[in-house]
Amino acid sequence: FLLVDDIRMNRMMLSRRLQKGIAPNCKITEAQNGEAALELCKSETFDVIICDQYMEDAGGVMLGTDTIVAMRREGIDSLIIGCSGNDIEKDFLESGADHCWQKPLPNNATIIQQIRAYMSKAEV
Repeated sequence: FLLVDDIRMNRMMLSRRLQKGIAPNCKITEAQNGEAALELCKSETFDVIICDQYMEDAGGVMLGTDTIVAMRREGIDSLIIGCSGNDIEKDFLESGADHCWQKPLPNNATIIQQIRAYMSKAEV
């Protein structure tokens, strides 16, 4: 997993949730903005990328949707999930995201179902 969010506490809470209730053996990498995420993607591969929309607190210029467009242009075929407290699902999907999670995040069962559905498609 790659978690992209400017707020450290958000990354910590999601990381804990992933490790405790969704994917206990997962490896989690964090980036505080889109630019840092793109740099990480040059040297690492991630099965799932969860990307916040607004990351101004980390000094990043890119929005989450900009980051996702850039990732897809770079050929990154990970499951990408946009995440925002605003109703911008259409923007995330148009940018190349596979899903959009509205904050507060969906329950663990929904998250697991979406990840499993993507993984089963990826294996075909």
